[in-house]
Amino acid sequence: MNKKLLEEIGLTKSEIKVYLALLELGSSSTGKIVEKSKASSSKIYEILDKLIEKGLVSYIVESGVKRFEAADPKRILDYMNEKERKLKDQKDEIKKILPELKLKRTLSKYKSEATIYRGLKGIETAYYGALDTLKPSDTILVLGAPSRSETLNRFFAKYMKEAARRKVKFKLIYNEKARGELQTEPESMPSGEWKYTPEETPAETAIYPDRVIIFPEAKDIILVEIKNKEIVESFRVQFEKWWEQDTTISKGMDALKRALYSFLDDFKPGENYDVLGAALGPKGYEKKYADFFEKFHQERFKKGIHARLLFQQDTKKSIDKYRKGLYKENAEIKFLPYKTESPVAIFPSKEKTLLLVQQKEPTIITINNKEVTESFKKHFTARWDQDVNIYKGFGAVTDKFMSMLDLYEGGEEYYVLGATYGMGGKKLKDWFMDYSKARMKKKVIGKFLIVPEAREQIIYEFTHTGDPEMKYSVVKELPSDFSTPMQINLYKGNRVLMFLWSKEMMCFEVESEILYNNFKTYFDALWDQDVKVVKGNEGIKQIFEEILEAGEYDVLGARGYVTKAIPEFMEDWTKRAAKKNVKGRNITDLGVKGKKISKYSFLKTKYTLPKEFSELSTILIYKEKVAITNWMGKEPFAVIIENRHIHDMYKLQFELLWKK
Repeated sequence: MNKKLLEEIGLTKSEIKVYLALLELGSSSTGKIVEKSKASSSKIYEILDKLIEKGLVSYIVESGVKRFEAADPKRILDYMNEKERKLKDQKDEIKKILPELKLKRTLSKYKSEATIYRGLKGIETAYYGALDTLKPSDTILVLGAPSRSETLNRFFAKYMKEAARRKVKFKLIYNEKARGELQTEPESMPSGEWKYTPEETPAETAIYPDRVIIFPEAKDIILVEIKNKEIVESFRVQFEKWWEQDTTISKGMDALKRALYSFLDDFKPGENYDVLGAALGPKGYEKKYADFFEKFHQERFKKGIHARLLFQQDTKKSIDKYRKGLYKENAEIKFLPYKTESPVAIFPSKEKTLLLVQQKEPTIITINNKEVTESFKKHFTARWDQDVNIYKGFGAVTDKFMSMLDLYEGGEEYYVLGATYGMGGKKLKDWFMDYSKARMKKKVIGKFLIVPEAREQIIYEFTHTGDPEMKYSVVKELPSDFSTPMQINLYKGNRVLMFLWSKEMMCFEVESEILYNNFKTYFDALWDQDVKVVKGNEGIKQIFEEILEAGEYDVLGARGYVTKAIPEFMEDWTKRAAKKNVKGRNITDLGVKGKKISKYSFLKTKYTLPKEFSELSTILIYKEKVAITNWMGKEPFAVIIENRHIHDMYKLQFELLWKK
């Protein structure tokens, strides 16, 4: 056994021998202990008493004889913890007297130039004596003003008002802990400029033209006045560095509390408190951050401040878990349209910005720069107000889809145009089973215009997730051979979500009442009326003759299929179109660039459409018609919808994509 280790934690050699002997003997009298341990019989009671004090030995009295017994060896850890706690307390006490000790060391260099003052009378003598030496327009610099007692707060408030009466100015750097006290109120310093620092300084230093007054933060009131030009200049340079510093860094939950609670002081009731990239801490620490922010938002609500929170995309699960406690009232929540791995949340106010690095122990970066803050505010506003959000990837897209359920109560309904699984495969089908279970549980009604090829799986999904009688799932089938990977969902009178179930899943979210109404008109028309289906090359020729007659057209996804299928007809048609000055626009994928169709003089082309979309179908918009053509089978076919409202809706959709 390593007995040296027991010595290192504070046991003497004799104590170790006696303790080990008792572990082997069990309950014993002193005679057996002396015999086993070889300890001195004259000192055995002294040794046992010390072990009892340390909690390592206990005793009982039997028939007038003390019998001693060793405590459980685990008690050694308790003994070490007690020593550790005692050491920490001693360390804290040393920290408290350090400023005074450092001050004594500093004063030793300037004994002849230093004066010590004690008590409230001493403070008054030192500070007012220094004030009497100043002229109007002189400035007192104060570095590291700490939190003070009520008595000292009243003294400094009165002192600063008297300085203002004499037209003497102040520039003060307060410790963050002092914020909100009487001494920091604007009314207390009518001639002052002030800033805050999250760093704790051991003493306040007041810098005058010919002297400095050092006032440590200690229980006993003691301050030192030094009249020395070298010292004054040294502190002045130090002050200017702190004053001009734009950025400060602090760490820990206490620092976060001070920073954010004081941050609220920058806002008036009714103003917006904004956060860009909000989150609830790193994985495993969500509850720690949620508990903090719950109390913080209660304080925000009391002050009447409105919150606008732009959360990171991957925080939805934790937000859903803690949302009721966190953001009960006077708060709006949105999610960023892109995924980011950054742990940084940005809090812009009026003239400063907080950057919160959310780690196990948070880091708070304070930027005191108006221009930088304005830049962050503009960035937030652009993200908050943007009409179109784009989500990419399976997780981001399905999270967005699921989040829309939060907007609905039981019995309310939303609409789906072109319900399909696209290229999502089994993974997407399995996810929709979970989604439908959640929808059925809330009893939210869906009205679905489904793609024929997906009918069997969609019906299975609804009937096997809690809606066997299809009470909450109203289904109609789109025209035969209608095929597209784009699904359009309509929510709450102003939200249009377009889902592209391709290899790279995407969602386009548009918040627009006009666009919603156009798509809803289209949905209603398809829900209520029949459409025309044409097949073969002759049907396609008919469409192009109608386009020629109309004189202009727009097309989504044209790749030149028709040029290959009926080359002679298209050769003649393009000549006639050019002669008639037909105007056309095509949005297609980059793979079309350089092909024959991209060189038509009358057809402007943009290459911004995903290839998966343009490969499956082509949508032609002309006159008051929309023709959806498909070239995937042995012969082409087209679904022609002749309806002005539907035409206008597709036209609006095209314009939206053309401008991107």
